[in-house]
Amino acid sequence: MGSPLVSLASGAAAAAGAALLLVGRIEGSILVAVALAVVARTAALTASPAEPAAVRSRARQGAVVPVWIGIVVVAAVRAGSPTLADVRGANAVAGLAIARGDVLMVVAVWCAVAAGVLAIASPMPRARIAAATFPWSRLELVALGLQALALASLFAAPTVRSAGDVVWWVASTVVVLIAVGVAGRLARWDVATPIATVIALAGVVLALAGGRP
Repeated sequence: MGSPLVSLASGAAAAAGAALLLVGRIEGSILVAVALAVVARTAALTASPAEPAAVRSRARQGAVVPVWIGIVVVAAVRAGSPTLADVRGANAVAGLAIARGDVLMVVAVWCAVAAGVLAIASPMPRARIAAATFPWSRLELVALGLQALALASLFAAPTVRSAGDVVWWVASTVVVLIAVGVAGRLARWDVATPIATVIALAGVVLALAGGRP
């Protein structure tokens, strides 16, 4: 029981750290926030007693790490900085990344979003989550939500200054979660991870070619 409990505690701590970073209660880099969300998700899968599906899910989670690195690079290049505050500031000043800026950069952002949706959905076979027991299943769902929030905050959420900005945060996160649910039902995971990796790499190339908005 020791190992699962340690994994659960580690995952909960990582989820709390990611949440504080993403909502702006503490400042930090994009990479740290994304890494903490991935750690929380991996810890939930490690602690879960649902085997052998959990083993496959953990392997998938590890396989999508390069995808998240590509997403972070696109966001950092677009903002001209690796910090979350500057990314949110770029969304507020230059316009939302999914719609405003150089054409190559906008395409790069959409590549990053598509790759991120696949990366979030990949370790999430519904039968595995259904088989998991409380509190591991709850931690995994929280971590999944944090990954969706991270993706939305990088490209579709500005610095929160008014109620309208909060609406953007909530709406963009919900849209990401809906897209993840659709991808989880339709995608073939023997090819989805390589496709997500290629899309993320294409986004990095386009972002470097397009530069800042």
